[in-house]
Amino acid sequence: MTRTFPFASSLILAISLLTLGFPGFLSAQTAQVTGVVRDANTGEPIPGASVTLVQLDDTTNTRTVSANARGRALFVGVPPDRYRVRVTSIGYGPRVLDEVEVAPDSRHDLGTVGLTVEAFELDALDVTAERSAVTFEADRTAYDITAMPSAQGSAAADLLRNMPELEVDLDGQVSMYGSATEIYIDGRPAPMDGMSLSVFLEQFPAENIERIEVIDSPSARYGAQGSGGIVNIVLREGVELGLTGLAFLNGGTRGELGAGARATLQRGPWTVNSGLNANRSNRESSSFDLRQNLVADPTTFLRQESISERSGRSGNLDLEVRYQPTERARFWVEGRVSGRDDGSEGATTTTHMDENQDPTSEYRRSSSLDAGNVTGRIGTGFTYEWERRRHELEIELDIDADRTREDTREELDMLDPGATGGPLPAELTLEEERQRESEIRLDVDYVRPWSEDGRVEMGYRLETNRDESDRLLELRDTDQAGIPTASNLGFDHAQTFNALYLTLQRQLGPLGVQLGLRGEHSDTRFEVPTGEAFENDYFSLFPSASLSARLDQERQLRLSYSRRIGRPSTSVLNPIDRSTDPLNRRVGNPNVDPEYTHSLSLHAIWSTPFGRLRLSPYYRRTDGGWAEITSVDGDGISTRTWDNVTSEERYGATLTAWLPRGERVSGFVSVGGNRTARDASNLADRYSSSSLRWQTRVSLEAMVTEKLSVESRSSYRPAVDLPQGRSDAQISTDFGLRYRFLDRQASLRMAFEDPLGLRESSREIRDLTHVQIGRSSESSRSIRFSVSYAFGGGGAMRGRGRRR
Repeated sequence: MTRTFPFASSLILAISLLTLGFPGFLSAQTAQVTGVVRDANTGEPIPGASVTLVQLDDTTNTRTVSANARGRALFVGVPPDRYRVRVTSIGYGPRVLDEVEVAPDSRHDLGTVGLTVEAFELDALDVTAERSAVTFEADRTAYDITAMPSAQGSAAADLLRNMPELEVDLDGQVSMYGSATEIYIDGRPAPMDGMSLSVFLEQFPAENIERIEVIDSPSARYGAQGSGGIVNIVLREGVELGLTGLAFLNGGTRGELGAGARATLQRGPWTVNSGLNANRSNRESSSFDLRQNLVADPTTFLRQESISERSGRSGNLDLEVRYQPTERARFWVEGRVSGRDDGSEGATTTTHMDENQDPTSEYRRSSSLDAGNVTGRIGTGFTYEWERRRHELEIELDIDADRTREDTREELDMLDPGATGGPLPAELTLEEERQRESEIRLDVDYVRPWSEDGRVEMGYRLETNRDESDRLLELRDTDQAGIPTASNLGFDHAQTFNALYLTLQRQLGPLGVQLGLRGEHSDTRFEVPTGEAFENDYFSLFPSASLSARLDQERQLRLSYSRRIGRPSTSVLNPIDRSTDPLNRRVGNPNVDPEYTHSLSLHAIWSTPFGRLRLSPYYRRTDGGWAEITSVDGDGISTRTWDNVTSEERYGATLTAWLPRGERVSGFVSVGGNRTARDASNLADRYSSSSLRWQTRVSLEAMVTEKLSVESRSSYRPAVDLPQGRSDAQISTDFGLRYRFLDRQASLRMAFEDPLGLRESSREIRDLTHVQIGRSSESSRSIRFSVSYAFGGGGAMRGRGRRR
């Protein structure tokens, strides 16, 4: 678990030498122009403000940059000359500095440029033309959702499927380069996980999202959980021009229906930001599995066919109140509550067969589920900034709570009562589960400058998590004279984390350097109803490093390294069989240790007359990753469990081409491939494997008329080898139309999802004990519509989520 990673040592050593030995060489080569853009009334930085240099001797020679999150703009490689500076931002009046003289080998500071709010609406078409859908920052790639017409009428999961780096499977699980990602909302971990998070992403409206930030190698400032990096969802907020907002309504041919609104009200030092939405959904799914038992003599077969229909209602409400009495201090309190209520009906038909696949026994098991979930969060904090030296202190306290209930009823119907062919489930199974999750998190962050071109960040986090489950299972069998057999299958999982971090950032001319180190102490305890407890107490270090270079306005490079941790979930740890099907056992392993992943990635971005290109090669090594292992015994009973393996290596590359954003056509094409090699010799040589996989994605938007646009999204992933078998190819296609009206403040969108009915998953497992083939699909073929309307300054809404 503590193996040295040679790439990390070499990278950190190289960056250290650059930081210590070459600053004079780099800074002496070019002239720089810098400045800070702020609100003239409040002193608040204006992120994203556009700053343009116009050469006075040749007004066709212009250069434009956007201000960062602190309002700072930086030009590098500026030829010595006289310039006019123009500063603009949505909702503010422009500011022009008539004549700025830049001397050779100098650093010209424009100082603080104040912009004044102008209380008028900007034409929506002008706003769209100036905003770029994709921006590349020092440690992340940001996708501006408001610049993507196809986002209207979609859900958060649809947006994630449209990110070239991400994959979202049929169960709603998000991964990056084959590893699970952590989902953040406004710079903080999402207040739900597992199925609750998947449902949230599938139903949370895209209209409420400002941008999505993909961070493949997070710095030490972020929590270390998640070997697949971080996806940060930044929610919308209005510009501070009184009342602004957005309302929407959507529906679909499968009974989907949703509505909601988001608004911001600003008065003096007070800002209130709130959103509300409600949704109804309906889904159908089916699966088929055929398993051959190689242990039995003679061999036997088992076939299982399932179908289910699930309907649900969900809603979300959030409210944030900020108070800024001075330009240096800001206080806030916020709350969010979301809930869902689900019901489902399903049936599974099981057929036992002999070596000739002739049935020997057959039965059907019908099931019904009534489930619900409520998630809440409340947080408060304050920020104080020392303006003269730009020091900043932020303290934040968050409390999350989650309550889940599930009531299940399963009944057995023998289709061939006189036959025997294997173990049978109970005639009646009743299951009640109540799960309670809570989390308390305290963050203290301090930022101070490091010379004129860098900064130091340090902080502390205390986090406590507790997950308690009470699960009562009753089995009623006529062979036992109707006497119920009751079992308590719950658990209690408690975790406490203490973390300290330090990051150093510095800009050396066109070169940006970031180094970081995070130390975390973890104390975990997993207890089952028998009183048996499994404890794990460990300390881990997580270094990070990033090297970015802006070669010119058209070319950028970013090299990043980070070490991350993956902690096993309760389903992986729980040693009690949670399955009610005696033929398919699911047993966790409480002795599974955390996995550690080293990630090294390179992003090369350059602009061409035909659009923007990005080449992203990467390498990842996971030590001690847990693997899902399936085996079958002589009675035909399948057991699925987890265990740590020695290592897994994955390396590959992705090439993405964005079309130039013009008046008619925009979008991207992405092609990627990787090779995975797993060493599981500590378990058995047959679990070691290697595979090669690739996939391609295409997303296009085209303006048919000034008001009507069409869009399409498709992906293809060919068949790929798995540790115990093979997964077949997967194809996904979606199409849509969007019409703008009422002076572009309103829009109507119609989407055709999976029109060819191709979205399904199939796989084959081969092992010494069994051979199994299976497929599953979910009802995604549908037509959906959405209508939205922006009021006040809603067309210029922007996000202001804090970045952690």
